[in-house]
Amino acid sequence: MADPDAGADLFAEGLVPRDALLTAQITSYEDVAAKMRERMAALPEGEQTELEQAAAILRRVRAGGDLKLLPLAVVSKDGT
Repeated sequence: MADPDAGADLFAEGLVPRDALLTAQITSYEDVAAKMRERMAALPEGEQTELEQAAAILRRVRAGGDLKLLPLAVVSKDGT
């Protein structure tokens, strides 16, 4: 997988056209997604279901739904 920082550096120096950098990033993402789909398809159905449920929970948490915050107190450095 390409190093995104290295690509950005080359773009900043004018050595790589912006479209080429974006195309490389998109292609890399598509390759990873295809490998994930292949691995998922190779799993037994029960494990696929468990992973899909876990992914749904993670998406919900990341989106802020059902997020339970701990009651935290703010303490200043001077102790007040």
